[in-house]
Amino acid sequence: MILEIIIILCLAGIIFIILRKFSEINQKVSPLVTEKNAREKEKILEKELPKIKEQLQKQAGQKTETEDKSINKFFQQLAKYLKRSDLRSAEKVCIKIIAKNPKNSKAYEQLGTIYLKQRNYSDAQKSFEKATELDPRSDYAFSGLGLSHYHQRNYQKAVAAYEQAVGLNDQIAHRFINLGSAHVALNQLKQATEAYKKAVKLEPKNIQYLELLINIALKIKDKGTAKKALEQMLEIDPHNREVRRQLAELEK
Repeated sequence: MILEIIIILCLAGIIFIILRKFSEINQKVSPLVTEKNAREKEKILEKELPKIKEQLQKQAGQKTETEDKSINKFFQQLAKYLKRSDLRSAEKVCIKIIAKNPKNSKAYEQLGTIYLKQRNYSDAQKSFEKATELDPRSDYAFSGLGLSHYHQRNYQKAVAAYEQAVGLNDQIAHRFINLGSAHVALNQLKQATEAYKKAVKLEPKNIQYLELLINIALKIKDKGTAKKALEQMLEIDPHNREVRRQLAELEK
């Protein structure tokens, strides 16, 4: 009996040792198999990834091209409506463009311009603010924003917006006139004179600009600037008696 028990225990021990060894072998082999499978998958991905990228790019390109064509058609419609002064239809088209592409700054610029023509200065301001946010390099958007503020009598904000506009593009004379007018509204006559000077420099034969400059120069008693502007007026209109009279008074 004792002998049988000893034999059973020995057999149990042998089985335990075999199972333990098998477990150790399995633990050693499994990571190798897993690693091998992972490497094979990586190789497949490396081969397929360029193809996947190419397909995605094509799909994205096709989508963008389709959207661009659609938006271009809307802008063509917009141009027609603006030419006919159909502001309501033009407004609707702008809203459609923005719905398709909320980041289209040009649509916001046009919408702001439409609102200015409708004398809806509050909405014009919002449209131009969004346009400047989307495109901080747009001198057109800042100029429109300045007009929006000016018509709402927010003259300080108008000055700031106009200064941004002329800072981005200093080759458009009427923007300096607008800037000068905002300075006049704030009783900043010297700053207004400088702005008008720049406008006249860009358009030296513009009589309206010269008259504005002469009037503001006379107010601040800047005789040199007034005299120069009056002489420019005489070159344009040598028979202008009023200009000759003013020149004569300055020379007294």
